[in-house]
Amino acid sequence: MKNFEYVEILTKEEVGDFIKQLNRKNNSSNSNNPSLESNKTALIKEYHAYENEIISTFKSQLKEYKKELKLWNNKTCVCGRKLKYIDGYKFWGCPDYQNEGKKHLTFKHNQQEYFDYRFKNIKVRLSAHWCTDIIKKLNLVGKIKAKELLLFYISLNLDDLRRKYGYKSTIKSISSYVIANKESKREELEITKFLKPFFDKTIHQLYIRFKEKESIEKIKIFDLIVSDENQVYLIEIKRHNIYIDEEQLELYYELLKHIMTEKGDKRVMKSLFIVNEFYESSYNFNNCIVFEDLKKLKSKPEILLEFDKKIYK
Repeated sequence: MKNFEYVEILTKEEVGDFIKQLNRKNNSSNSNNPSLESNKTALIKEYHAYENEIISTFKSQLKEYKKELKLWNNKTCVCGRKLKYIDGYKFWGCPDYQNEGKKHLTFKHNQQEYFDYRFKNIKVRLSAHWCTDIIKKLNLVGKIKAKELLLFYISLNLDDLRRKYGYKSTIKSISSYVIANKESKREELEITKFLKPFFDKTIHQLYIRFKEKESIEKIKIFDLIVSDENQVYLIEIKRHNIYIDEEQLELYYELLKHIMTEKGDKRVMKSLFIVNEFYESSYNFNNCIVFEDLKKLKSKPEILLEFDKKIYK
């Protein structure tokens, strides 16, 4: 359990002020952020280190490609022996393949098509979020935003690395993230609208101000709370299950539990995730409700049963 000095629900006026402050911060020019200038040397150094790393990876891949292509053109194995075409199986193989003391390779009969395809895909690769990667590397999360850093680099006559290596500009990628964030908010409202008729009370986006002992004050936003006279459901909404953050929901659970305890609210509290898309994978075991499945339910008992089957805590 976390040790909170206080946990408070923001008033409507405080929420408005907080949003205005965020908008001012997001729209402010990079010159207003002192963290950029105070970390200028480290930011420039990390910019060049990042570029050198992606170039090094590209050169390594190109070198390996040329090495394999030469072996293919000469029909030679890495061990030095000439390859033989095995007509019955339609591949090129090494006649000395049983010699495990040496490395060997095989080529398919249409290997040239593979090399042509592979060559088209050998390029300098870098994330659309390379500015964020640098911010994380230098432990400057929360102090500098990706857009601020990009504009700072450009003001220093450093290239937008995405544009330099043939991708769309980084600013467009940042804008795409903003669009995706707006889409997430739309999905939250759709889920809220669906659940509202089944519960006594629904609260979409509850702003919470809190402070843990020996820490700074923070503000968090709960996606959705639905409740009736017996129970309270804290719901975190994600676009995809791969974005589920269990630590985030653990924190939100403790914050809401703190508020309920202080108010003497003894209703049963539960928490869960609702996602809009679910990606099956061998490493993802997150328990969550897919909204498309939830929409098929027609009654409150059905919904509560589904909630309780997929409850997180």
